Amino acid sequence: MNSFTLPPAVTDILAGRQPAREELIPLLQRILTVLVLGGTLVTAVISLTTPSEDGSSQDPAPPAPETCDYELPDVPVQRQLATIQEDLFTALNKWRKEDGQAPLVPWIERQTAAREKAECNAVTKTEEHTDENVQMVQNHLPLDQASGYEFIEKFLASPSHVAALRDPRMTTAAVGTAYNDGEVYVVIQLEE
Repeated sequence: MNSFTLPPAVTDILAGRQPAREELIPLLQRILTVLVLGGTLVTAVISLTTPSEDGSSQDPAPPAPETCDYELPDVPVQRQLATIQEDLFTALNKWRKEDGQAPLVPWIERQTAAREKAECNAVTKTEEHTDENVQMVQNHLPLDQASGYEFIEKFLASPSHVAALRDPRMTTAAVGTAYNDGEVYVVIQLEE
């Protein structure tokens, strides 16, 4: 038969006697352990069931937005887009050199993001800003007029684009190109 016996300190307290110091210390350690474990459990339950102070929930983050439903153009157009991308980077650095700026280094890690932004622009036929922390210029031209050098000329006609491309803090760039409905969309993302 299992029987539970109270610690001697508890028995002494219940009998109205003062427990011995050697018996009181283990009792206080047990009580403290129970309080700490109970407090930890209560804190965990509260944190899982209430929103945080910044208004966000502890629920998992919502899934990232899906990329635009971009369809690759025919192979000849894909080749032309690749040429535009290369020529645009070359033309940009040539202009920066003439402007007394250091050349930009290809930003390989951002290349996919720049391409995806250009693809979304092509699908939506817009040139919206991005929430990402990058400096960006974007534009579009009809396929038969599109070249890296033509895009640079178009960028240079816009004071805001010139300011972004001339920014001496920018040292790297990623260029994305995409095509839809007869138009080539270009995005340049710049970073320090």
